[in-house]
Amino acid sequence: MKLIRYAYPDKAYNHDLEPWFDNAFEAFANALGYRPTRRHANPPVDLYDDKDNYYVRFEIPGVKKEDLTVEIENALLTLKGTYKNGEKTLSFSRSVSVPEGSLKASAATAALDNGILTVTLPKSAESKPRTIAVN
Repeated sequence: MKLIRYAYPDKAYNHDLEPWFDNAFEAFANALGYRPTRRHANPPVDLYDDKDNYYVRFEIPGVKKEDLTVEIENALLTLKGTYKNGEKTLSFSRSVSVPEGSLKASAATAALDNGILTVTLPKSAESKPRTIAVN
């Protein structure tokens, strides 16, 4: 079976006239030369783990590793970056909560491969599953 990613609408309209107003404002912005882009405004993210690591994978095609910053602070993993859109330089940011106290932040790694940034967060010994002997 082939899986297809669901494309969420940008806005949930509560009233039939809202699209008319939005289209009018977009036409006005376009007349002024403003060209917004949502390419990286909120990059898609996948979270998963195995017995040794947590993984956070961001989809950021076209972004160079020199333009990225990955930080872990207070159980919050934050990705910040910049990219070129024509002559303009735009920025984006995405934060993900990680389990507090259950990882070794100092051993975290990040790798960028073909527009996919994978952050590997090793689990601490306390958070790994262990077998308890029954007496």
